[in-house]
Amino acid sequence: MHVAPVHPAGLGVYYHGADLLSAGQLLAGAVLDATVAAAMKMDGPPGFFLATELGDAEFFAARRGRGAVLVYEISLVAIGQLQVAGAVRRPIPRGPRSPFFSGEEYYVPPDAFDLFNRLRAAGEITVTPVP
Repeated sequence: MHVAPVHPAGLGVYYHGADLLSAGQLLAGAVLDATVAAAMKMDGPPGFFLATELGDAEFFAARRGRGAVLVYEISLVAIGQLQVAGAVRRPIPRGPRSPFFSGEEYYVPPDAFDLFNRLRAAGEITVTPVP
C-alpha cells in the first residue's frame, strides 16, 4: 500500500493541474462529477488525478492552454477511506510525447467521487491555489 507524502500537519499534499475555468470552479467548491470529468478527459481512464510533484501538475495544466495548479491537502484518515474505495497512488502513465515525470499520481476513480466530495465537505480535504 502506498502512503501519501506527509506534510508536517499529518496531511497528504497533492497538486491538480487544470484549465483556468475548472480550477476556479473547484476552488469555489464545485464537487467532483463523473460526467464532467469524462467530458474534460484528454486521454487515459476516467477519474480525478492528483500529482505528488508540483512540476508534474504544471505539465498537465499547460496541456489545457491557460491553466492553473491547485493544492489538495488530504488528511490521512481521508486517504485511508479513499484507498478502501479504490483510490491508488501509482506511477504517472507516459505516452510517446510525455516528459519524464518526477513524481507519482494519486488516482481517484469515478466510483469514489461521492466519498471524495463528502470528505471535502467535512474538511478532511482542502483545496487552495498554489501560493
